[in-house]
Amino acid sequence: MAESITESAYLYPALIGLLGVVIGAIISGLSNWFLIKREAKIRIQENLFMRRIKAYEEVIGFSRLLNTVVQTDEVDENGYAITYPGFLQDQEHFDNLILEFYQINNPLTYLLDVHTKKELRYIQDYLGTLNKFLKKKDEKDYIELAKKLRPDFRELAKKLESAANDFFDQEISSMNLRPQKGYPKISDKEFSTRIKNTKLYEYIK
Repeated sequence: MAESITESAYLYPALIGLLGVVIGAIISGLSNWFLIKREAKIRIQENLFMRRIKAYEEVIGFSRLLNTVVQTDEVDENGYAITYPGFLQDQEHFDNLILEFYQINNPLTYLLDVHTKKELRYIQDYLGTLNKFLKKKDEKDYIELAKKLRPDFRELAKKLESAANDFFDQEISSMNLRPQKGYPKISDKEFSTRIKNTKLYEYIK
């Protein structure tokens, strides 16, 4: 009997110690698992945010492409050199612009906010309308037309860059990782209102 008590006196502390080791190992394993999961989530969020930044940089790059001009030897009534969008010198250059647009628009839109998406959608409709009009024109008339349409592209570039810059001014400071859902459409009424304020409308009305 005394031997049993003596054995129990040694056995129970050993079992308790072993149980403590097992519980400690479980707690440590769970802590490590949650830590790894949290770090993986942070890495995914960081990657998404960096992709959003790159997407907006691409949009701003395209807005500046819209603002790229070729200078002529002519001057306006104020003595300033007359310029025109270089991508409107012929159909090939214009087709390249449309290709550049779709390379930006299609793969990146899910990373953008609603305002920027809406400006891209309007540009898509504007370019589509212009492309239909150009099909009826001789290429030799493109440059003269481009001179007239210069203000349109300056305005398109301005609005698109402004929308994209809102991300850097507002969302980036709050580390907003989630893009706004939805792809807004430009209604016929809204497109009609905006297109009427363009130089292009003078040719298509």
